[in-house]
Amino acid sequence: MALEEAAEGIYPAANARQFSENYLRAGGRRSLSHYFHSRYERIKFDESLKRNVTFASHNLSTDGVFAEVQLILCRNVLIYFNDILQDRVLQLFRDSLVHKGFLCLGSKETLARTGVEADFEPFDASARLFRRRAPK
Repeated sequence: MALEEAAEGIYPAANARQFSENYLRAGGRRSLSHYFHSRYERIKFDESLKRNVTFASHNLSTDGVFAEVQLILCRNVLIYFNDILQDRVLQLFRDSLVHKGFLCLGSKETLARTGVEADFEPFDASARLFRRRAPK
């Protein structure tokens, strides 16, 4: 459901204020309203924003590297995996991220004591945001 909603780029207008605050906090320079139009209590983001985005389902336990990406958001998923599967998934993430790409984990998840810990540097430890180091 979330994947389809993101691909459509249509959200309840009630979310626009929070989206706008997040956008400005992340460094946005214009009004977020410049990037969407509203109609019937909904907002629709401009198609141009999705031009370089791929929305796809990916099976973390069986699929290989999907693409070279800038950002991976995997929040509160790894905690349900055993150590072997966690290491496999983290290696997949490492191999999928470009140099200086970002990995965002859930509040209870960590890279500590994993096979990929040395491949990442904390960017914002409290937010569990890590940056991919240059491959060795």
